[in-house]
Amino acid sequence: MSFECQFCKKSFKREKTLAVHLCEQKRRWINRDEKYVRLGFLAYNRFYEITQGATKQKTYEHFTKSNYYTGFTRFGKHTLEINAIDPERFIDFVITNSIALDKWCSDAVYETYIRELNKKETAERAIERGILLMQQWSRENDRPYMYSLGKLVGLVLSIGSNQVALVHGSFLIVIVAVHLLHH
Repeated sequence: MSFECQFCKKSFKREKTLAVHLCEQKRRWINRDEKYVRLGFLAYNRFYEITQGATKQKTYEHFTKSNYYTGFTRFGKHTLEINAIDPERFIDFVITNSIALDKWCSDAVYETYIRELNKKETAERAIERGILLMQQWSRENDRPYMYSLGKLVGLVLSIGSNQVALVHGSFLIVIVAVHLLHH
């Protein structure tokens, strides 16, 4: 009797050997519920919707067999690591701007996305987003978010520019301050 891997079709003499076997396709199946993989799968489907006009969603099985699986999941991991603002919008941005998949994880692409977002985002929404990120930072660092807000307000007032970008750990907080400074 032999036991066959349902993913790579490799045969094993013992069930125990099959149980510990981990081919690439099986690993991809096991990781299907990881947040970065789900985000990569979302980007994969959006790519086909936007570029090919696909009306039917690709299956996860189709995704796991794609040559682009690694690129899309790398992008999903990157999006989570940088705590990207509005990930679905970021996905659409890289696709509609015809940016090559291997460039999606570059800092320059994300910075361009942020600049474009700032042009369209209201000052109120930018401030709200900034406060939400400070609250998140507060929870993760066990510090009151008002401490961060006080430092930010001091920085905004001391610089007096149209935009202030703060990098704190893995967070990029961009606040459009022009309305605050001129009103």
